[in-house]
Amino acid sequence: MDSSVSTAGDVNGDGYYDCYRSSCLQLSTGRAYIYYGGALMNNIADVIMTGSAAENRLGISVRSAGDVNGDGYSDVIIGANRSYSSWTGGANIYFGGSSMNNTADVILVGEAAYNLFGFSVSSAGDVNGDGFSDVIVAAYGYYSNTGRAYIYFGGVAMNNTADLIMTGETIDSYYGFSVSTAGDVNGDGFSDVIVGASGISSDFGKAYIYFGGTSMNNAEDVTMTGEQSTNYFGGSVSSAGDINGDGYSDVIIGADGFISNTGKAYLFFGGTSMNNTPDATMTGETTNNFFGRSVSSAGM
Repeated sequence: MDSSVSTAGDVNGDGYYDCYRSSCLQLSTGRAYIYYGGALMNNIADVIMTGSAAENRLGISVRSAGDVNGDGYSDVIIGANRSYSSWTGGANIYFGGSSMNNTADVILVGEAAYNLFGFSVSSAGDVNGDGFSDVIVAAYGYYSNTGRAYIYFGGVAMNNTADLIMTGETIDSYYGFSVSTAGDVNGDGFSDVIVGASGISSDFGKAYIYFGGTSMNNAEDVTMTGEQSTNYFGGSVSSAGDINGDGYSDVIIGADGFISNTGKAYLFFGGTSMNNTPDATMTGETTNNFFGRSVSSAGM
């Protein structure tokens, strides 16, 4: 993965959604580009962020962060998984505003060398119900690719200390290869998160949902598992919005290795008693399609 695209939310408060793209191989430092939406939107970047050093790979992942500081503007989070000493990795949060700039407002840093912290980043929604958006950042390289995911609560004075840490089950789980908000899958009023671990159990792969709450913890509430070895289930995870209109958010999970890399995607409906049986599946057309390598909600 050498580039990423995403909605940025409305970072400049003009009532139009904005978008951004990145190229983490741009001189290997990496760059991310924000383009303001509008009735006459053009192809000239309005804000450009650049990695601080060679091999940083800023932009390996880019996402809207929601409004983490509560100022009414959407913010963005950008991963740089090879920044700092020996690929420890980092992620930068940039606050939106009417005069948004390219200086990071919150800088998050991984724990140790080769953690690759920042490979996957996302808004977490508001998992603790305090009115501020939170973020989730993963480091799939943690402890011989066991992997970890870190949740940081938003706030007026948001800091760079993780408020919740979740850890993979075994070495080479690649836990955190993909992370995302799950929306509110159980309808309790708190946002939930989903974490993929595409390497676990001979690359069967797993995905874990964690319910938000005022006392949210790091024990998974729903665990989904891939069908076969080398499926890489959980290599991509996302909220799917409310697909079936029942008032609960649903999730979508990709398994791009399914049957000789034909690929498959799985929909799981939310509910008060959400389970790990897929409610709908979609399969690629031919071998080496890698269908499901990237998944997302199609709505806003």
